Amino acid sequence: MAQRKIEILQAARDLFAERGFEKTTMADIAVQVGVVESALYRHYRSKQELLVETIRAFYEPIIEDLERAERTVDQPLPRVRCAVRRQLRVYAEDPKLCRLVLDAARRLE
Repeated sequence: MAQRKIEILQAARDLFAERGFEKTTMADIAVQVGVVESALYRHYRSKQELLVETIRAFYEPIIEDLERAERTVDQPLPRVRCAVRRQLRVYAEDPKLCRLVLDAARRLE
């Protein structure tokens, strides 16, 4: 992934987590990155696409950890325990981003 795209995604992640999706604008993200707003659209078509990418990036390492556990843990109960522990750990480490993910899921209902 291009460095600028990573910077934009990180700024969006930070601002979405701090302010919420609705209260964050593309202009806010551009200021955080240090570019003009139109530069964001070279990498992401919309704020919604940035949110989707933020959530994807949030879940990617969790899914990788769970897949690794699936390959190494044979019994179902220890697998479930691993999954629950991993999810609880991420909620403890980044509660604001978890709130963002839950809010986005609620909007889909």
